[in-house]
Formats: sequence, structure tokens, C-alpha cells
Amino acid sequence: MAITKDQVQHIAKLVKLNLPAKELEKYALLFSDTLDYIQMLTEIDTAQVAPTYQVTGLSAIFMQDDESRNMLTQEEALSNAAKIVDGKIATEAVFER
Repeated sequence: MAITKDQVQHIAKLVKLNLPAKELEKYALLFSDTLDYIQMLTEIDTAQVAPTYQVTGLSAIFMQDDESRNMLTQEEALSNAAKIVDGKIATEAVFER
């Protein structure tokens, strides 16, 4: 599947990535190759293959029981906060417009 430079530019804009114009052709080829490979994979007949959810055979053997441990008091947790409002850490808004 051929991806155009315009499509790459559109994708870059969606993910807020500034790609120089000289990189557009390179990424168009890479994206096209990736989509061609995915297309090849979709053509493989997997009807007789059982679903596999865990391919390594590993399991989480270092599980610990949930238990209470020494916890900070509210005062200790807030002790290094620059600004505290109503017993909570206050921060500046981080929203973009």
C-alpha cells in the first residue's frame, strides 16, 4: 500500500511531530513497507491455529501478598509541597488551549 508524503505529513500533524520536508519521502516508504508487511500477515490462514495469549511460558513468580506497610502521614506527604490548599498539593494548571 503506497503512502504519500501528504499522508505522512497529516499523520505527523496528528501526533504533533515536526518532520522536515526532506524526511517525508523516507517515512512514506517506511510506512508503505510496514503496511505491506501487515497485509502479508493478514493473508496467512490461521483458521487451524489455536489462540495464544502467552507465548513465553513465563509467569509472575515473584508475587507478594498485599499488606499494609509503614505509610506516610498526611503531614509527612505534604512536607515538601511548594503549595498546599485544603490539605492537598496545589499545582498550576497544565492545560493547553
